[in-house]
Amino acid sequence: MRLLRTMLVGLMLAAAAPPAVATAAAADGRHECATATSRCIGTLTVPLNWQDPQSEKITVRFGYVPRANRSRQARTSILVMPGGPSPLGPGGERVDSFRQVLQPLLDDSDMTIVEFRGTGQSAPLRCEGLRPAKPETVSQCARDLGDRAQFFSSDQYVADVEAVRAALGLPKVTVVGSSWGALTGQAYTTRYPDRVRALYIESMIGPLDEDGRWQLGAGDGRPIREVIAGYARACRRSSACRGAAGGDPEERWDAVVRKMRAAGDGALTPRRLFEALQAISDPVVATDATAAAAAYLVGDPVPLRRLLDRAAPPAPPPGPTPERAGTTAYLCSDPSWPYGRTDDEATRRRQLDDLHAGGNRYAPFTRAEVWPSGPDYCAGWPTPRENNPFGPHRPAVPMLAVAGEFDPMAVVGARSAARLFPRGQAVTVLAGYHNPGVVGRGPGGECARRIMHRFIENPGPVSGTSCAMANYQAHGRFPATVAAVPAARGGGLGAPQRTLVAAAFATVADAVAVYNPHRALRPGTEAGLRGGRLTNGGDGTITLDQVRYVTDLAATGTAKVTGGKATADLTVTGPDGATHKVTLQWAAFTATATTPVTGTLNGRPFRLRVPGH
Repeated sequence: MRLLRTMLVGLMLAAAAPPAVATAAAADGRHECATATSRCIGTLTVPLNWQDPQSEKITVRFGYVPRANRSRQARTSILVMPGGPSPLGPGGERVDSFRQVLQPLLDDSDMTIVEFRGTGQSAPLRCEGLRPAKPETVSQCARDLGDRAQFFSSDQYVADVEAVRAALGLPKVTVVGSSWGALTGQAYTTRYPDRVRALYIESMIGPLDEDGRWQLGAGDGRPIREVIAGYARACRRSSACRGAAGGDPEERWDAVVRKMRAAGDGALTPRRLFEALQAISDPVVATDATAAAAAYLVGDPVPLRRLLDRAAPPAPPPGPTPERAGTTAYLCSDPSWPYGRTDDEATRRRQLDDLHAGGNRYAPFTRAEVWPSGPDYCAGWPTPRENNPFGPHRPAVPMLAVAGEFDPMAVVGARSAARLFPRGQAVTVLAGYHNPGVVGRGPGGECARRIMHRFIENPGPVSGTSCAMANYQAHGRFPATVAAVPAARGGGLGAPQRTLVAAAFATVADAVAVYNPHRALRPGTEAGLRGGRLTNGGDGTITLDQVRYVTDLAATGTAKVTGGKATADLTVTGPDGATHKVTLQWAAFTATATTPVTGTLNGRPFRLRVPGH
């Protein structure tokens, strides 16, 4: 459901001066961009309603990137179906983003991407008062837009795409769709099967039924259960977490939510916890969540409070987003929702109330905690036209559906989509997140892109798909004191010194965690878990000022992350008040039960293995 709200908010794009736009036809009747030798941003005039060619005309925008090697025919033309539904950006920035993702293939393959009608500069829809968190503004937006709104949907969009393909004179295309584009990629393939050489999709949002109808709304509540199951799998993969966590994961989170409700703490609320749990693809969150829940249940709320601050920082309600009316049209029109398509708003809401009266679909949360400003966003958006995005064909073209393990509804979506195609195959990236190939970072992202590129070059069954983004092990507990930290093992130091080094290492490793390559962002400054302050530099340098991971040890100094290597030079004050100089070197971001660490304690060298906790 975090993904659902992400789609509502849309993709923030950097402002840029609009490029020159090609609209004229070449001598052979093709669009002017067809003869371009460099990136071309073009427009095409199409009907508002493709079922009525005489209907109002609108203009849609597209980007075309010709292959670099013009000495021979293209290997294929890659037809990109982007996510969102979001615009290409004022200067076509999204074209450049996909060009970077597909760059190894663009020496001998062309690339085309069409902007979603209703967004960006393609007949944009706007509603000045639209607020995703306020369903009544959705109803008002639909009334303001009138009958035109029903034609801003994926069945109409893929007709725009086919018109652009024809205008460019492209032969059979290889369709590449991500996120919402996984839906439109399938829609195009099933409506224009003779035009498609192969279909690659990743991060399909939610399941399809046997008829190919998208069940986004019908699975409401299932993502919560799938996410909780994901935390349980992350814990089982860690020896420290397996040994310390215990109990049933669902019951544990249920107990956490009940305790939060009873405590009435304004900073630790079920709503914020719900938001935080959606961030399971963040390795910092996946590492800490199980242990933070366990600590909270025994009276230590600090780790869970920090988890919520990292994953779901308090934020004011979003203001009006008038430009998101186009995205709303697709969201409310394309899927099958659990109410009558042609019913009026009051009837739809009664149907939804009846559905929810059958039991809490959001356990361990409540409906109000999941949707605090009002549930069922699209109930007020009319959908008078039957517009299943999918066409009647299931062509026997090679088809590959990829999803990240920690994007749970995408895993369900990939499997259901692959079953619909005679030559479909589904692949799950271990600990992967949304769009693992398109936006994947670190070695796991590179692995996912290699799968994508291999399939586009040579469509067919793929092997060597054991990509993983699990470069960490989940904690089982959060020690509160140095004495509770498992002692490091190895030579060069006595037992008390090994415990001190292990606590110093835990402190700095916790600071370094935000530099995990699978994290998209990191804060400039951050409080230490139990005190002090961290400053994160852009060059991988971290400054620690009296940082406390446990209550009775403070670390001041610097740490540095370079690639997968980490170092630290610290002054540490231990439980007895004595000060120690500690240097550390280790390989960061590895999914191992113990971490080999070398360094010095007060000038004395050591070589230790620090266990997880």
